[in-house]
Amino acid sequence: VNFSPQYILGSCSFYARYDKELAGKYNTMLLSQVGPQIFYQEDSNEHVFGVHIPSELYGIPAFRALQFANKDQETKDSQKIRIIHRDRSEFFRYTCRAIYEKAMDEGFSDTTAIEYNPEADEDGDGLLNQEDDDFLKSLADQACAKDEAWENIAIWVCVQHDFEINTILDRLRENGCHPSLFWATKASTGWANKVIERVPYFQAG
Repeated sequence: VNFSPQYILGSCSFYARYDKELAGKYNTMLLSQVGPQIFYQEDSNEHVFGVHIPSELYGIPAFRALQFANKDQETKDSQKIRIIHRDRSEFFRYTCRAIYEKAMDEGFSDTTAIEYNPEADEDGDGLLNQEDDDFLKSLADQACAKDEAWENIAIWVCVQHDFEINTILDRLRENGCHPSLFWATKASTGWANKVIERVPYFQAG
């Protein structure tokens, strides 16, 4: 079949990289719906176009609040930042990676990105990571273990499904963690209406 599209309407962030290939192949404008600025800069072409608030900025207001509470280098050095995020999807990956890069640039030396592939089976138990209770608990443990429960830890979480965020949150509570800040992509979605009692303590973009 020989297609001659006048323009291409972009898909979601999971498949957006394929949209760019089509735009180049057909020399046709791509109206993309993807937020991260890097999408338009990395491996792109002149046909890629989009109007979207850069998702790299979503978590920045929360980071600014953290900066306000940690003005000198000594407090920055004692402030732990843990960032849990998927490595699939332009949105989930770069929204949280932007916080990691910003934190490192601003002198928060104890910053760790905990990246995972939701579609892999890390422990070989037949469950995808995004559906694996034990695996998701291990991510939470890396962010805040029981022996760190009362330490100064700020946490960002970029995940897609209710099961992911619920499992991570339950594990953090089980560990007795009291984050100085908690930001999550899910806190600005329909999930928030299901857990109203939890949401006032969260920040989201």
